[in-house]
Amino acid sequence: DIGKTAAPEHFVENQHGRNPHDRLKPTQSAKIIVSHVTYGVKLAKEMGLPPRIIDFIPQHHGTRTLHYFLRKAQMEARADEEISENDFRYPGPKPQFKESAIMMIADSCEAAARSLSEPTPENIRFIVTKIVDAIISDDQLDECDLTLRELTQIRESMIKSLDSIYHARIDYPGYIPPNSIRTLISAAEEDAEDRGIHYKNPADIPISKGGEVEDEAIDRSHQPEKAEAKTVK
Repeated sequence: DIGKTAAPEHFVENQHGRNPHDRLKPTQSAKIIVSHVTYGVKLAKEMGLPPRIIDFIPQHHGTRTLHYFLRKAQMEARADEEISENDFRYPGPKPQFKESAIMMIADSCEAAARSLSEPTPENIRFIVTKIVDAIISDDQLDECDLTLRELTQIRESMIKSLDSIYHARIDYPGYIPPNSIRTLISAAEEDAEDRGIHYKNPADIPISKGGEVEDEAIDRSHQPEKAEAKTVK
């Protein structure tokens, strides 16, 4: 995602309460988001990264559609205006090898887990299963040679890994494991981790038909209620 450096404020992980997409037309928003792939490939080539690494940049997004912006454009369109789905689609290609397919799944699952205000094992399993099923249904894995058995292993490994990462956040908000340099997260770091929107109900996370989290499309004035943080005494 190095291509996001061209317009970092248009991506949810870099936003501070305001969503610039609220002031843009859906086609403009889609163009900015999709272009981070082509710009990322350009940067990677300029930096001399290996071709196999560069392949990850477009393939981990595949040919998925930005459904939220597409739907918004369709709702705002005039009766005689034709909206092309291609204007809201990543250029691809779909994952061509197993590693880029795994990256596609991991990227979406991590983004969804980060959006959970209560990352319980049950909620994590729900979002990972939903994302994997959506990616398969959208035919994004048709061009790589992952087997159903391997997909099951990937899903279970993803659930286990995310549960290990986020379980401490439930009982000990702001706490870093003892093997870290510091014990408490600073106010600045807490603010950084709190950016974007957190959802109590995992079903509310805006996961597209292609299994991608599309937080950039969300109007911040309708932010879902966050869970109250527990206080450690």
